[in-house]
Amino acid sequence: MKEKHYEILNILIDKYENSAAFKGTSLRKRKIQLKLYQVYPHYGKSEHYSETEEIENEVDILFKLHFIREGKSSDFGHRDIILNTDEEMIDQIYQYLGRANLKQEQQYFLTTLESYQENNWINNFLKEIKLRTQNFQSLYPYLESNSVQELQDIIRILNFMQSLHEEISYRKFSIMTLQDSKKLELYKNKIYHIIHDFYDDTINNENEAFETFGIIRNPSMIFIKGNMRFQIKDQVIDLKNLNYHFSFYSDYIAELEIINIHAKKIITVENWTSFNDLELKDALIIYLGGFHHSAITQFLLKIYYFLNDKVSYYHFGDIDAGGFYIYLNLLKKTNIPFQTWKMNLHILKQYEKYARPLTQNDISRLKKIKEEMHDSVIDYMLEKNIKLEQEIITSE
Repeated sequence: MKEKHYEILNILIDKYENSAAFKGTSLRKRKIQLKLYQVYPHYGKSEHYSETEEIENEVDILFKLHFIREGKSSDFGHRDIILNTDEEMIDQIYQYLGRANLKQEQQYFLTTLESYQENNWINNFLKEIKLRTQNFQSLYPYLESNSVQELQDIIRILNFMQSLHEEISYRKFSIMTLQDSKKLELYKNKIYHIIHDFYDDTINNENEAFETFGIIRNPSMIFIKGNMRFQIKDQVIDLKNLNYHFSFYSDYIAELEIINIHAKKIITVENWTSFNDLELKDALIIYLGGFHHSAITQFLLKIYYFLNDKVSYYHFGDIDAGGFYIYLNLLKKTNIPFQTWKMNLHILKQYEKYARPLTQNDISRLKKIKEEMHDSVIDYMLEKNIKLEQEIITSE
C-alpha cells in the first residue's frame, strides 16, 4: 500500500482539477488547500498522537519535494497545506503520482476531435463533444471519458454505418470495424444514444439503431401478402394461392425475380396487427415494422423498377409523430412517390374518440415534421393535442 502522502497529494490534485480556475470558468486563481483533520478525523487528537505524528512525517515528504506550501496554520495537529500549482511543479506532481495530466489529455483529445472533417450529423455529435470537453463536462452517454482510442473507435463505427449499402450481421460488422467480433458490444449503448440524439430521435432502442443502417443480429424477414408471383432460384411462389401472408429471408432478395404483380396499389404497413388485419384485393401489402431496414428498401425498389408508375404507392401508419417520421424516412430511403393512406384529417376526426394525448416530445417532433410536410392533420393534432394508433382504423 502506498504511503499517506500519495493519498494527500491525490486529494489535492482532485481539488485542483475541480477548481473553477482549472476549468477556465474563473480568472481568479484560488489556493488549493487542505485541512488535514477533514481527511483524518483522529489527526491532532492527543489520544491519537502516533497517528498524528505519522501524518506529519508524510506531509514533511511533500514539503521537501516542494509539492505543497504552508497554509494559515502550521501547528502540529492543526496544520493545513496548500498545493503548489506552478505549471512546472504540477507536471512533476502528475509524474510522481503516475497519474495522467488532465489538461494534457484534454488538449490531445481536442486536437484529435478537430482532425475529423465530417459534414453531417456526425459533425453535430463532434461539436457537442468538443463543447463539453472544453467546459470539463461529462461526455456521458456518448463517451466514457476523453479517451482518444474510444473516440476513434466510435467515429470509425459511425462512418462505416453510413457507408453500408446492404445488410450485414452484427458480428461481421464488429470484425470489419474493430477487428473483434465482440468489441462492438462495448459501444452499442453509446452508439444508440448518438444516433438517437444526432441522427433520428424516433429510434427507441439499440437494435433499432443498428437495424436502421442494415446491421442485424439475425437475418431479417420480409412479410408480404397479395397477388404477386415471383421466383427465388428454381422455386416459384404464387401469393394468390395462399390464404395468409408469406415470408422469406432477406438474404434471398438479390436472387428474387418478379414474374407478375396484379395490384392497383402497393401499401407498406407500420404495425404488425394492422398488417394482419388489412385485407384488400387490389393491393400488395408489405409489413414495414417501423423504420425499415435496407432489405426492405431493396425489395421495394425491385417492385418499383418492375411496376414503375403503373400503380400507386402508399404508407399506412400511426397518426402520430412516429408514424409520419417513418413515412418521411420511407420517402428518403427509396425515392418512391409514396403517399399516406388513412393518415389524414378525415380519418383522425372519424376515430377521434379513441385518440390519446400528445406528450411534450410528440409536440416537439410534430413541429419539426411541419418543416418538411405541410398537412392539415398535423395542425389538427397540435391544436387538439391528440394522436391515434393505426390498429383502431379499419380498412373499409
